[in-house]
Amino acid sequence: MSMGVTTDGPIAIDAMSLLLGQRQLRGSSQDEKSDLIEALELVAAGKVKPMLETYPIDKVNEVRDRLAAGKVRYRAVLSHG
Repeated sequence: MSMGVTTDGPIAIDAMSLLLGQRQLRGSSQDEKSDLIEALELVAAGKVKPMLETYPIDKVNEVRDRLAAGKVRYRAVLSHG
């Protein structure tokens, strides 16, 4: 079992994106059911938070354009209140 990765070949990574963005790439095989249970418990305990981009509802067309252009980095959320 693999969590979120395909096994049909190598993963292409741009090294400069990692270096300039001070990012890390880590791997782990979590083949045990207990690992999945632990991850779900963290989510249930509220220790995992989504990263959101929040926009007012009147910007819906701009947000749609950003989404189509691939400029939304996280999850785009429209607020109406």
